[in-house]
Amino acid sequence: MARWWWRAGGKDAGPGFDAGILLAVRGRLGPQDPDETEVIRVAAKGGRRAPELAAAHLARRRARGDGQALLGYALLLSGQILLARGEPRRAVAAAAEAVETLRPCAVRDPDVLGAYALALDCLGLARRGAGLADQGHVGQALDLMVGLARNGVPAFTEHHERRVAVEGRTGHATAASPACASEAEAAARSYEAATERLVAGEEEPGVFARPIAAYRALLRSAATVPDRRRAQRGLAEVLWHSGLVRTGRDDLAGALAELRESVALLRHVLDETSSLAAQRDDVVGELGRSIAGLGRALAATGDLDAAVAVLIEGEALTGGPGRQAREAHGELTATHAMLSFTVTQERVGHGVADPGELHELLALTERAVRATRAGLDPGDPGTFAELAEAEARYGMAHLFNGDLDAGLAMLEEALAHADVVPGEEGEDLRRRIRAERDTAGRFAP
Repeated sequence: MARWWWRAGGKDAGPGFDAGILLAVRGRLGPQDPDETEVIRVAAKGGRRAPELAAAHLARRRARGDGQALLGYALLLSGQILLARGEPRRAVAAAAEAVETLRPCAVRDPDVLGAYALALDCLGLARRGAGLADQGHVGQALDLMVGLARNGVPAFTEHHERRVAVEGRTGHATAASPACASEAEAAARSYEAATERLVAGEEEPGVFARPIAAYRALLRSAATVPDRRRAQRGLAEVLWHSGLVRTGRDDLAGALAELRESVALLRHVLDETSSLAAQRDDVVGELGRSIAGLGRALAATGDLDAAVAVLIEGEALTGGPGRQAREAHGELTATHAMLSFTVTQERVGHGVADPGELHELLALTERAVRATRAGLDPGDPGTFAELAEAEARYGMAHLFNGDLDAGLAMLEEALAHADVVPGEEGEDLRRRIRAERDTAGRFAP
């Protein structure tokens, strides 16, 4: 099978026109169009009329008002041909429109993901050929190809391997460089040492200063997409940990700055990580954890409205199916319920809570209980403490709404789970739940 290679672009030259993968991708979009078959046949033979035929086919798609997926594929085909013909600037325009057209289709229909991956790859390669940064498009495309190969599109196995080989030959590595890997290991060791000092009781305010500096240096020197992502995630984790410590020490200005930066870094990584990438669930979990920390720091400043707004946004971001996403979503929901409960409880005490607000709290605390139960670990008493707290808030929400029987039943469940928690923490938790149970009569209608 003939494959063209760029006539321009030097070391940034990408792979040529690959009719096989384009046909495989097109087959997932429905019956083949004779026009497209002819365009691909001519292009595969290196025919000079291929760009003209592709442009005519694209014009017909637009004129007929064909579906977005088929229009996006026609744009992709045009971009691939222009790219292989050595016209990267024209290819950028076609591929960029293909990406924008296919993206919403790929979200709704997994069969469009292959075309979307090729469009991303084409756009990144075309930008390189035009002397521009690829903006992470190639890395996103390669991540998608791995997922597609694992999820029933075998043509992407060979195509991904070929693309990785081309990336290596043209100086665009797709794996972390050895030098950067060594720096990353040094940064990780620095973070581990700082954590050990903290566990040992060291009260140095800047205990995380050295690993933060190490990860910042790693980020500055990152030469490949994997290197940059590794540095961003490492820096985000250290900033998150440092932010939590600063929150506990009432250094709220420092905590907010570090936690906001952690969230921003991870949101950027998530934006560059495809929906099928193996590491996406981990990134979502890390992002949710940082957002929860930011919400608690904002609450500590007294700005509960801002804290709740951040947590609601975090719940929306972590609604994915993966285990890490579910755990992060549960933590965010529980934190949201805790803060909303604090606000509503005060309003109930002043007699100014309205029925709508009380019903919203009941629904929120119920979601928090479900999420916390899902994360219950029989070997970790801390998870029983979290569940008892969530159930106690849910029970109180029932009482606020005038349902004495449901409230008392839930407080008894909370007390049963609190019995599993050892030590002073368990004693304090049981004492608080019993106090609420024993005075529940004040909410009787």
